[in-house]
Amino acid sequence: IYAMPVVVIASMLASLVNTFIILPNQLHSRIGAASGGGESLQERFFAGISRPYERLLGRVLARPYRAVSASVLLLSGSIAWAAWFVPLDFFPAAGAEAFDIRLKMEAGTTFEGTEEYLGYIEQAVREIPPEELRYYSARLGGSDDEDFGASTGGNEHLAFVRVVLVPHSARGREAELIMRETRAKVERATAGLVGELSFELDRLGPGADKPIEIRVHGANEGRRLAFVELLLAELARFPGVSDIDSDAGEGRLEYSLDIDYDRLADTGLTVNDVSRTLRIAFDGVTATSLVRENEDIAVRVGFPEWHRQDASAVLKLPVRNSGGMLVPIGSFAQLSRVRAETSIRRFDAVETTTVTADAEGAPEIVAAVVGRLRGRLKEYPGVNVSYGGEVENTEQSIVSLIVAFTGGLVAIYLVLMLLFRSFTQPLIVMMAVPFGLFGVICAFSLHGQPISFMGMVGVIGLTGIVVNNSLMMVEFINKTMPAEVSPEELIPSIVAAAARRLRPIVITTLTTSLGLLPTAYGRGGAYPSIDPMLLSFAWWLLRSTPIALLLVPCFYLVDLRMRMLLRGVRGRWLEKDLDTPAAG
Repeated sequence: IYAMPVVVIASMLASLVNTFIILPNQLHSRIGAASGGGESLQERFFAGISRPYERLLGRVLARPYRAVSASVLLLSGSIAWAAWFVPLDFFPAAGAEAFDIRLKMEAGTTFEGTEEYLGYIEQAVREIPPEELRYYSARLGGSDDEDFGASTGGNEHLAFVRVVLVPHSARGREAELIMRETRAKVERATAGLVGELSFELDRLGPGADKPIEIRVHGANEGRRLAFVELLLAELARFPGVSDIDSDAGEGRLEYSLDIDYDRLADTGLTVNDVSRTLRIAFDGVTATSLVRENEDIAVRVGFPEWHRQDASAVLKLPVRNSGGMLVPIGSFAQLSRVRAETSIRRFDAVETTTVTADAEGAPEIVAAVVGRLRGRLKEYPGVNVSYGGEVENTEQSIVSLIVAFTGGLVAIYLVLMLLFRSFTQPLIVMMAVPFGLFGVICAFSLHGQPISFMGMVGVIGLTGIVVNNSLMMVEFINKTMPAEVSPEELIPSIVAAAARRLRPIVITTLTTSLGLLPTAYGRGGAYPSIDPMLLSFAWWLLRSTPIALLLVPCFYLVDLRMRMLLRGVRGRWLEKDLDTPAAG
């Protein structure tokens, strides 16, 4: 997202050049050009709202502590409301433009069997209306799209389909709805067939295989897989959790040659001798070549086809030892059937099995599941759990946002402190930041949207802008406030200065908000990934107006009274020290 702050900074620098160079020339050429007629509509409008505003502000400043307390209670209530009723979904599904379909057949299924099932999936995908479907790609023998051009491996029971839709602004339905419809068609067409299907929406934001991703670590495979089964069963108990799966799938059945190494040593053979003989028997070896029509044709010798299908023939296969004697493999080894390891996965160098699932509110579900099973981990020594997917991305995003937010606030405070030459007045200006959160919470709550990553980016990005109205108010009050003012003149002086700032504050807020709201509400085109950011922008700006017009003068009055009180106390201490006779 680095492009967003870069564009904003460049725009504000250009605005600064316009303000100091271009705008003064424009104003100079227009001075005196206006007619000397009556008041304009704008002047009559602001004159009409200025008087009610002065009366309202006078009443608020008469009880500043009540106004501040009420605002704090309102902010606390809105934060509590957000914690309980506004969901946290940093990377919502809105605006997605692709989804993936993964198929896992029973271990040992041939390419032909998997391809038959894959055909039903492709048929359902092709039924997506052409105005919604951009293209799709299918891969047989794999479960991801890392390299569609790579040759298929031994995972004959796996298949993968990636469906890419047209851009969100060019279609009328969300990707999630299209995915659910496609899934229903596939399930109807494949009723009675054996195979596991999982659908995954390609959400915007940092990539995660699934919203729920729990990693189970442990070197002991038995204990690790036993805990995985417990975890799968616990996830299945939660309503709304779907596509529950793990990467601990069994491989194909294969034969394992179990060698008795003591007997092998007695025969004068090595493991290398045995492996070389088996490789020649099954892969063959070039024994000679024939020349036909000036072309060399290699003659390869190996087991005949019918012999390769007989597993017992391996035990009868003789191996020549160093003494020239032929020793049958069955004299020092035997065959057993085992499940092949399709892959060995590690995380931080430890064998790991990953459990994945799809659900709304993934962080809460993961916390509940791990909370229930935490006490049972001691039954599985050497096994521990970590998180990935949406939970991991959310935690990392929250940390990065907190760091950015804190750094922005500190930088703003330092600049304002140099401007005002005060430690307290920058805090008055920055009160617009926390109290403006009320508008953001209202925006997400009223529009039924979760608090997302882009929404929080909007909050952080606007931190430096929402203080502008408060900055104008405090700066102008400082300039108009008399050097020596009595306590009785404080409120009238603040009200008079605030009334003169009413017009620029209202105009600034309205022009900025009206520029953002059409895009935020999708007028002329929508892009859901940035809608939350624009909503937080616009509503925070609208909320910052009453803060600048009412709360900032209250905080200013409280700060001024506190400083006058401290000066009075310090003056009394000084008089007391002067009246005290010097010792000695």
